[in-house]
Amino acid sequence: MKHSIHISILFFLFIFLVGCNDASQNQLSSSIVSLGTKKDKGSDLDKRIKSIMDEMTLADKVGEMTQLSIDAISVGAPYDLKEPHELDPNKLQEVLVDYKVGSILNCGGHAYTKEHWYEIISTIQDYATQKKESGIPVLYGIDAIHGTNYTLGATLFPQQIAQAASWDPGMAKEIGRVTAYETRASSIPWTFSPVLDMGRDPRWPRFWETYGEDVHLATEMGIAMVKGYEGDKNDIEKETNISSCLKHFLGYSVTLSGKDRTPAWVPERQLREYFLPTFKEAIDAGAHTIMICSGEMNGIPVHADKRILTDLLKNELGFKGIVLTDWEDIKYLYSRHRVAEGDYDAVKMAINAGIDMSMVPMDLSFTKTLKKLVEDGEVEMSRIDDAVERILRVKIKLGLFENPITHFKDYPKFGSEEHAAVSLKAAQESITLLKNEKNILPLSKEGNYLVTGPTSHNLNYLNGGWTHTWQGDQPKWNNKGKATIAEAIMKEIGKDKVSYLEGCSIKEEKNIDEVVAAAKGKTAAIVCVGESTYTEIVGNLDNLMLPNAQVKLVQEIAKTGTPVILVFIGGRPRVITECDDVSQATIMGYLPGDEGGLAMADILFGDVNPSGKLPFTYPREPHSLITYDHKGTDKMHSDFSPNAFQPLYEFGHGLSYSKFEYSNLQISKKQMTAADDLIISVDVANVGEREGKEVVQLFINDYVASVTPAVKKLRAFKKIELKEGEKKNIEFTIRARDLAFVGQENVWITEPGKFGITIGELTKDFLFEGNTCKFKNNPKTIN
Repeated sequence: MKHSIHISILFFLFIFLVGCNDASQNQLSSSIVSLGTKKDKGSDLDKRIKSIMDEMTLADKVGEMTQLSIDAISVGAPYDLKEPHELDPNKLQEVLVDYKVGSILNCGGHAYTKEHWYEIISTIQDYATQKKESGIPVLYGIDAIHGTNYTLGATLFPQQIAQAASWDPGMAKEIGRVTAYETRASSIPWTFSPVLDMGRDPRWPRFWETYGEDVHLATEMGIAMVKGYEGDKNDIEKETNISSCLKHFLGYSVTLSGKDRTPAWVPERQLREYFLPTFKEAIDAGAHTIMICSGEMNGIPVHADKRILTDLLKNELGFKGIVLTDWEDIKYLYSRHRVAEGDYDAVKMAINAGIDMSMVPMDLSFTKTLKKLVEDGEVEMSRIDDAVERILRVKIKLGLFENPITHFKDYPKFGSEEHAAVSLKAAQESITLLKNEKNILPLSKEGNYLVTGPTSHNLNYLNGGWTHTWQGDQPKWNNKGKATIAEAIMKEIGKDKVSYLEGCSIKEEKNIDEVVAAAKGKTAAIVCVGESTYTEIVGNLDNLMLPNAQVKLVQEIAKTGTPVILVFIGGRPRVITECDDVSQATIMGYLPGDEGGLAMADILFGDVNPSGKLPFTYPREPHSLITYDHKGTDKMHSDFSPNAFQPLYEFGHGLSYSKFEYSNLQISKKQMTAADDLIISVDVANVGEREGKEVVQLFINDYVASVTPAVKKLRAFKKIELKEGEKKNIEFTIRARDLAFVGQENVWITEPGKFGITIGELTKDFLFEGNTCKFKNNPKTIN
């Protein structure tokens, strides 16, 4: 609701005099950007939806709520399609016309050309709009995770964990923009991205699909990616924008075992403070669809939890878009979770809980069962209508009724050098220099180097999962002409200055003796270790340690006296302590994408000054998995000293070839109230010998609280660029809501008391005075 200036003045006077409460602070928070919020547009859209629904039968409606894989309409059996891929006319007729299925997803095992995607989508939409009685177009979805990774020749970007290491939401937005363009070039309007689960446990195999362990960083990156996909105004009807899909709501990443799709136990207070904000803010940013967690939380499969799907997501958060299952998850209610006796009960549970669309994905059982449930009175027609209205709303907003097919010929920048440059810059700004003894880096281009290790000459390992195939492990589909690390180094300094030997695979020794002999006398050995490709359950592991073969390779090279430059390529921080102990420099490369080899060579030889910062805490030992925002008791050591938190490298750490000095930390006032803005400023100077980028990180700690406070929390950050000798004054604005936590009543509150500020090595305290403030939903931190 808009208020007049006079009402606003009275309102702020009221806050100043009596403190904060739910209603008043809710007016301070940003208004929710929901689908169809403008009255004129919303009214017309609602009328159009009603007009379409008035003509729909029950069969039409349950068909719209059904999503099948492309396998279900292709020649061949599910998971074993004919090559080259072909659509099956008989299956198309049955699925799209007879059963009126409204959504298709996926590719048949591997990426296709953009030309074949056009053929696929054109055929599907022809059946849907010309042969199906309702004429409602199909909504096609794809896992465009780090670029349009299921289209051959598309630009592949660093994975999300690497994007987070750039600490640059603007970069994430640009990645989203390019991905949207190239996905539309593939005739597809919907991506199942971004992942907004929190990466707070490196054991979890989808850790690398997250934006890391910090709520604020992940929230800012997630908002930026949604805007990149959908546009600043969420105008997804534009043929360069696509619909985003937030996933996986809710609690997916915090399993007790650390393994994928295993039980999570999350108290509501922690759920609201650590795992809900990323989703809430992306919903407020206008995201159109959301995918549900495949696991169970507190003993209840999320797909069957009405409290989460309807009460929280739809009612409390006001989400108006499509609520989609993950792969086969309604079936799993009886086959895995055993909360339903069979398909009939499972579908009833999920739909009544709030699911709008089922990713079935291989058969028509859901469509048949849901129709019968409605006829039997087990699912109300109002629930069906709510789901179908949400689905039609997104289809209309995407412009599918007017233009169900986009043509690759209209997208000349697909897979272009311009887009590759965006990927290269993203990789360059994400790569994180963790250690640099005696400034051994950057390396001289005049030296002679050994390049070795299992990730040094493998493009798939640079990209990870969701790369042309689900697991990203088939080199035959790789984009041509993209350089591995070894190839990029040879290109950078000349083949005659580089010796390459593999040394070992991910788990097995190969020619370590040869490597050791070759290392002797070299300027340095660039040893690339890490992980193979994986995602989801395939990536479950029982040991976070780097495999023994790789540790031996590093240690044997170190014994020669040749300096070791350790490069880690992988999706989660495997324990590399034994290797880091003997290296002269250590670099975290994450999963940097197709341009990652070139970016790594640029960093190693100084063409680019590193500016990445860790978006997670790098563990020193396999059982020391404590996040940076831990509680005071997490630090208790076995000798009773508060020294248990000793990570190998802390969250936010990252070195540069420049040197930055912080000074003159100032605050606008020593006491603030709910009506005040607290201005925090600091001078940052580049006292190094070259231009560089620095991430200025503002941490705040609450000294005393009614719920044990974290030792510190990131509340704001800015990435800046400084020339040699340049100084900048950086300002942050903090408000009462930026100090909040979820209290004992599961409500966001800010309590009066003493707070501490930390920027770099500088600290300063201030007081928050007045009454305890209560906030609706979660407050959004503002830089």
